[in-house]
Amino acid sequence: MKNNLSAWQRFKSETPLFFKCAQLIGFIITAIGSSLSELETVPHDLTAAIISFGSAIVIISQFSVKQSLNLKQTHHDSE
Repeated sequence: MKNNLSAWQRFKSETPLFFKCAQLIGFIITAIGSSLSELETVPHDLTAAIISFGSAIVIISQFSVKQSLNLKQTHHDSE
């Protein structure tokens, strides 16, 4: 199945449920990393990696496209 969509069309298209959940998890990971960055005891490199990881999940999940199946129904009439 070949799907030639531009980046903007992919961004605006409907996202599958699995990737919507992945986006939520990515937002949570990013929020945790941002909160940890305020603590002086947590290394800056660790918080930067957590924020980057969560952001990557969110961005990749946004560009997934829900596939629509166009099934042709054939009727076999034996009349």
